[in-house]
Amino acid sequence: MQTPTISFYIPVKAGFFKGATCMQALGVVWTETAADLFKQRAIVAALDEPVHFGSRLLLDFWEDRAAHGGLMMGRDVPSRELGAILRNLGVYEPVNHGRDFRFRLAGAGYLRRYGKDITGTLLSDHFHGVEFDRRRDNILHVIETGRPSLHEVRVPQDTRPALHMESIELPMFAPDRRSTWVLGGLFYYDWTG
Repeated sequence: MQTPTISFYIPVKAGFFKGATCMQALGVVWTETAADLFKQRAIVAALDEPVHFGSRLLLDFWEDRAAHGGLMMGRDVPSRELGAILRNLGVYEPVNHGRDFRFRLAGAGYLRRYGKDITGTLLSDHFHGVEFDRRRDNILHVIETGRPSLHEVRVPQDTRPALHMESIELPMFAPDRRSTWVLGGLFYYDWTG
């Protein structure tokens, strides 16, 4: 079986990288100018069940752990069972009683979406207005109901191919087992492994 090749195209205009912090790895250039690249609104549609194999794996793992007392940060995440999808995972910690959320962990899937490492930043650092409210309310709904949230997401872009992914959010216990955090996953349809 031949391994598929994934190519990324990032246009280089005069001065595009001027004053920006850049990182190149495996032929991909990530830059901290990502805020300019993601100004278009995401097109989001709810899914009844996971389509991407990574989302299915994560949901199955969550359901198994729920049957044994619940998923817990530190005990279950990270774990060997999730090794194949760790790069796609992110952890949201509520801040100010859920008025905002901190990215406690953000794998390469989040790096691709945001164009930089967002570990330690707040959701409000990246989204404002309706876009922030929609994301925050979705995460709060997961915490309040104890049920997963699953969406197909398309992010149109002017200068690059659109991002097309599946987003899943699942409730899990914080390391203290007293508060609820949210485990998220971004699974791109063009990432096959």
